[in-house]
Amino acid sequence: MSIDKTKYCVYLNNWPFVNNKGYLGMCCKNNKVLFEEYNIKNTPLKEMWTSLEIQQQRDILTGGKMPVGCDICFNHEKNV
Repeated sequence: MSIDKTKYCVYLNNWPFVNNKGYLGMCCKNNKVLFEEYNIKNTPLKEMWTSLEIQQQRDILTGGKMPVGCDICFNHEKNV
């Protein structure tokens, strides 16, 4: 079974990204989306990782659309 690369992101699906201020983000490459309501100082990592906001971003991707800030990877994949 192969994964459709246009509908799957290893960053968004395999591990959470927490920036150096403790806020949840989409990934280390996406600096346009930051979920400031989630901070590692006061929210458990599991809760952040399974949050509605992150799930909505995954749903956008699996729906075949590009989430905000994901143009870096989308453009790279087009050229590969």
